[in-house]
Amino acid sequence: MSKPIRRLFRSSTDDNGITRVKAATGNELRSKDIDAGPWLTNHYDRNPVIIWNHDYTIPSIGRGLDVVAEGADLDASIEWDMDDPLGALVGGKYARGMLSAVSVGFMPGRVRARAALEKTDTHYGPRGRVQYDNELWEISGVNIPDDRDALAPRSVGDESDPAVIDLLQDWTRNGLKGEVRTALLDLFRADPEVRGVLEAMMLTFKVESSAEELAAWWG
Repeated sequence: MSKPIRRLFRSSTDDNGITRVKAATGNELRSKDIDAGPWLTNHYDRNPVIIWNHDYTIPSIGRGLDVVAEGADLDASIEWDMDDPLGALVGGKYARGMLSAVSVGFMPGRVRARAALEKTDTHYGPRGRVQYDNELWEISGVNIPDDRDALAPRSVGDESDPAVIDLLQDWTRNGLKGEVRTALLDLFRADPEVRGVLEAMMLTFKVESSAEELAAWWG
């Protein structure tokens, strides 16, 4: 393979240095809690700080823009403070894809133990809490998020990208097999957005295909 497959995937930071992130999803967290929403952002909009690793003792390293809350989902854009050494360092890492995770600091309005919910409730579980009416305080850049899918998603390069052209030529010559195929599947498994699309494709494939065909395709 003449070009690394990861060159196909661009950072979610645009040409103006603005990074788009999925700050919260409502999925079960690593801690087994669930931030169910809704997200209350009116106070955050007046003080839209971006923090590094929830450390409130250091100045903000950026500001949040275009915060959109819908149910348990929370999306935002980050404008990094490039005049601040830490802001420039962290923003540069997101721009280069060295960092992609974010996390939220907030105060829940209501909390219920998941085990206390009806077993028919989609949030029911033996461990953790469900947090509702969450007042957003800040968004932090982090190395590892509690919400696995709180990330700055990467976008796929278009066909005019030289890396795309070179890789398509590799596929034409060699087919989706060997190192190219392994790298592609690894990337699909690692990226939450792409994985979601792949899982939907796999569900359809399972319905329409035999176990032998499925095993051969997935490898």
